[in-house]
Parts: sequence; C-alpha cells; structure tokens
Amino acid sequence: ISTVRPYLKGFAYVTNQPKDVIYSTGYAVLSSKEKNILDNKYLFYLFFGSESLMKQMTDKMERGSYPSINQANIENFTIPLPPLETQRQIVEKLDRQMQALEGVRLLKSEAEKRIEEILAGVWGE
Repeated sequence: ISTVRPYLKGFAYVTNQPKDVIYSTGYAVLSSKEKNILDNKYLFYLFFGSESLMKQMTDKMERGSYPSINQANIENFTIPLPPLETQRQIVEKLDRQMQALEGVRLLKSEAEKRIEEILAGVWGE
C-alpha cells in the first residue's frame, strides 16, 4: 500500500516475495500472520474497492505537501472479515471480473491500432 497520497489507491498484490527485499518508506507491506482467517488477496481487493477503508485512510491521513498515512494506523483499521471460504469465493469472482476487464482492454487497444492503420491508409501516411 502506498502510504503517500493513499487516496490514489496505490495498491499491489505480490504473489512471490523474494527473501532479500528492500522496502521503501513510501509503502506499507501488509499480510496476514494467520493463514486460516484471512486471504491476502481478499485484503488487496478490500483495500482497492472498499469505501469504508478509504474513509479510514483519509481520516487518519497526515496533511501536508504529500498527504500520508503510517503503517501503524493502517494495521488498526477495522475490516469486514467473513469466513475464509467466503473470502476465497469473493476473490474468485473478482479475479474473473479482472480477467474480463483485461480482455476488454486488449480488444480496445487492438481496435485503436486498426483505426490508426485505416486512417493512415485513407490519408496516405
């Protein structure tokens, strides 16, 4: 989670974390210590899409040239925590939707390229 300007939703989900990692002070790294109560990808989607978490972030944000939030505040957020199986079902549904969205982005990009090629042919460029 980006701790600088958190309202920009600078979140990432890391699947394979190298052992020798250097972290920037501009990011907070969150994960579940308890593997049986929280799915880390559920946590990622929750931060990405929850208005209540975004409100908690902006309420705890320190104002200034670069509004920021510290990791201690993030770790004390209240999060909805359904049973692990429900979290996994939510993640599965959201993963499918994200894949569909990526497919639409690819189609859009290909269509834009074809339009440029057609226009270039029309204008003799």
